[in-house]
Amino acid sequence: MDLSYWKYQGGKFECQLIHAEVPQGKFYFRALPGEKLSFESEWNGNNTGLNVATLYQVAPPWLPDARERKLEDVNITANSIVRFQHQIPELLKAMAASQWVNVAYSGSAPSATKSITLPTIRVQQSLTAFNRCRANLPGMSVEEARTLELPFAFGQRSLTFAQQNKLQALSSYLAVDASISRILIDGHTDNIGSSVVNLNTSRQRAENVASALQMLGVADTRIDIRAHGERYPIADNVTQKGQAKNRRVTVRLVRDSERVVPVLLPAQQIEEKQAPSINNQNTTQNTTQSGTKTAPKVFSEASPETTKVQS
Repeated sequence: MDLSYWKYQGGKFECQLIHAEVPQGKFYFRALPGEKLSFESEWNGNNTGLNVATLYQVAPPWLPDARERKLEDVNITANSIVRFQHQIPELLKAMAASQWVNVAYSGSAPSATKSITLPTIRVQQSLTAFNRCRANLPGMSVEEARTLELPFAFGQRSLTFAQQNKLQALSSYLAVDASISRILIDGHTDNIGSSVVNLNTSRQRAENVASALQMLGVADTRIDIRAHGERYPIADNVTQKGQAKNRRVTVRLVRDSERVVPVLLPAQQIEEKQAPSINNQNTTQNTTQSGTKTAPKVFSEASPETTKVQS
């Protein structure tokens, strides 16, 4: 028990609450962006014959009613890491109230078991730092933020509550990743109605997404908007299911070290060469108290601007 203590380790994209190294292995809590929280067990040695890992909350032995509370069973695989993901916030709260942690591995044979109990005698300071780190993690991971797709209902232009929540999570990621230099917002529609109406609808949707990000603190100078209308479908427009997939706005992040190049289908290359560039025609100016700044760039569907990001 004298060797038992917990230490905090964390950064902008991950937080860990780690128990002191013991001969049995490594045991720690792990928090990731998007409110992902787990307790992970890396037991040393051979786990042959063991197929189930169980996480318990246990009372310290000096309490009169030292019962254990089973939290989760997880199947043991060839991977040495066992990850528990259920009732972890409750376990952390219990640890703050002096409850301990127990991990047990078991097999089909009664003798095939091993268990370790992790006291929480010196956990408070590290637990406080871990929870503070958790609270400051982005609302989504880099994989989720890199390309975000927002589906739209037929005729929808304004953002739903769920879409606003996704953009808020994205803005929390942008706030901690300084390497993102550009945010590309592409609006798309299905093929119902005229191409002119669809182009305007796709632009309005993309502009609404851009406005929401700006209200969340994202600088407009980082944002590029492009309207495509019914072009570049990702599904067949013959069915309602396909049309629903095509009604979308995609948000893509570009890092400083990456460049954006146009990628066109063979049938679209001729149209793109014939269409005039209007990059400069749609650039507007917004005046603020501190001076004049450039608003997000808006491109038509015919612009030779970005569709692919290269490292």
